[in-house]
Amino acid sequence: MVIRYSQTRNSAMKRICSLIIFGLLTVGLSAQDGRLWTLQDCIAHALENNISLKQQEIQVKQQEIQFQEQQVAGGERKRKRELLVRTRIDC
Repeated sequence: MVIRYSQTRNSAMKRICSLIIFGLLTVGLSAQDGRLWTLQDCIAHALENNISLKQQEIQVKQQEIQFQEQQVAGGERKRKRELLVRTRIDC
């Protein structure tokens, strides 16, 4: 009986492993859209989906905004100084 149980267990394990491998292959094949990718397609896809590039783009935009805010703040300080100078001259 032990031999039969062992043989049955091995057979069942083989079936399970076969089903898992078949399932993984099926999922892998269905994930592709069926077209051949050129090197340019691969590079374009990588650039569009590259997280570090997107993070760098966001950092550049943030720095541009900070620079513009500093320019606006600098312009306001300049206007305040000009007004202060004018009021001193007028007095």
